[in-house]
Amino acid sequence: DLLICQVIGVHPVLGRAELVLDVPGHDTERVSFGSRLAATVAVGRGLAMVRTRARSAYRPESKNLDRAGRARALTGQFLVPAEVQGRQVVIVDDVIWSGDSMSAVAQAAREAGAAAVSGICGARTMKG
Repeated sequence: DLLICQVIGVHPVLGRAELVLDVPGHDTERVSFGSRLAATVAVGRGLAMVRTRARSAYRPESKNLDRAGRARALTGQFLVPAEVQGRQVVIVDDVIWSGDSMSAVAQAAREAGAAAVSGICGARTMKG
């Protein structure tokens, strides 16, 4: 069992999740490691996986942009299916650097009607 699944299972908020969302990578032609991790967590927790869609097939990697550039690249970038409406969701990603990508997915989930949105990642990188 993945440690991240165990953490979700014992966490008072994350453990209430009904669906798992991913954070699409910067290139939609490839399934990112974060999306694969989210799918693995969904299976491990016995939850449905809901794929987040990106409006653009390619966007610059967030880690290579300054704060304003990330905001421009991520604002309105993600679409979350309506099946999240009224549900508690957990966003799963592999690495978080600034939190901006996960925040943009969370905003899209709220716009799609999710009742509660939380997130977890496998690792946090150090800013250089």
